[in-house]
Amino acid sequence: MVRSSWEWKVEVLKTSGSPDAFSPLLRALRRDAIGCSRLELSIEGRTVKLSVSTHKGAITGLDVRLPWPGVTTTADEPSIVLRREGVGDVEGKKEGINREVQLGDEAFDAAVYIDASVNDREVKRVLSDVRQPVLELVNGEAKVKLTPAALEAHWQVSSPKEVLDGGRLVLELSRLLALAEVGPPSTADAIVRRGENLPVVALVALVISVALTFVTVIRWPGAHLVESVGGILGMIAGLLLRVPLARFVRGDSGSYNRLRLTLLLAVLALGLTGLSTGVFVNGAFDTEPSFEVGGVVVSQHLGRHNARSHTVRWADGLESDYGGAIPNGTRVSQVRHPGALGDVWHEAPRYH
Repeated sequence: MVRSSWEWKVEVLKTSGSPDAFSPLLRALRRDAIGCSRLELSIEGRTVKLSVSTHKGAITGLDVRLPWPGVTTTADEPSIVLRREGVGDVEGKKEGINREVQLGDEAFDAAVYIDASVNDREVKRVLSDVRQPVLELVNGEAKVKLTPAALEAHWQVSSPKEVLDGGRLVLELSRLLALAEVGPPSTADAIVRRGENLPVVALVALVISVALTFVTVIRWPGAHLVESVGGILGMIAGLLLRVPLARFVRGDSGSYNRLRLTLLLAVLALGLTGLSTGVFVNGAFDTEPSFEVGGVVVSQHLGRHNARSHTVRWADGLESDYGGAIPNGTRVSQVRHPGALGDVWHEAPRYH
């Protein structure tokens, strides 16, 4: 049980840096107000490290770290991350993309999102008796993380004076000290999540699919119907696979909320893969004889980026725009292919 802050045994261990961030806290702890941006204290025999992050001289964040006594590891997994639950979290749970262990406390479960890489049993063991300080920390805009090495809390500071107010910070420290009583999460209950590097894999897949799309469209141009249908079918396949993919990657972990970007990249990659596959099949497996269509350059104009372009009217009545300044009246021919999927593709025009 954590004693009242008025009874704390406090010792200032280290101070360093600027700007002055912790004078209000030190005054609240009845200590000399030393200007610093990094502060190390001993409170009730427990080491507490505080630091602020800055941008162009302005304080933008506050970090508090309580190393577990007698622990030498620096490992940050397995972990239990606690933060305010957002609309995206709620929607993700409805869609089945992410799953969150529930503690049975309606107010806590609605306000706090738990992202854990330990099993549900360990999450409940750690948090069952400290729901109130966790709820108060999260309602105060803190993001809290328990790892084998330490208890950590971070505040993204929009109003430094409010967050760094001595009384407010003493209250937040008392909540962290209460939470620290539970100790680190058990490594024996860690969950090995599948696909921790899946965002990178999905990004690589997207880059490859973009490259394949360029290659196929340049090699077998003009099959616009196949491009559209293939892209749409690929996107539909990606959307249908979102939830099964999320469940596979999440595995048996209690929560997993880092899938949205991965799934977006996967949907885009599958859409482009569908497009390039359709164009490839339509062109590479086309065995029907080709035919030639004649045409004539009928006009000049400025195209994209004010580049000179010209319009060709083909014998079948269709018109096409091409880059370059070609005199009106120039005769043009083009070889066209029926396409294995029935969507005509063409070769580059030849000018005579």
